[in-house]
Amino acid sequence: MEVAPAAGGVMVRDSKNPGGAVLAFTGGEWRAFLAGVRDAEFDL
Repeated sequence: MEVAPAAGGVMVRDSKNPGGAVLAFTGGEWRAFLAGVRDAEFDL
């Protein structure tokens, strides 16, 4: 996975498929995702 800052947010893509889809997140969405990771919200 590759993560890069963009105007007003963050862009994410699969590093094994650089020509594939790119996901765009606002800064708030990215911060919420990171908080969820830190808080183990996605652990099974």
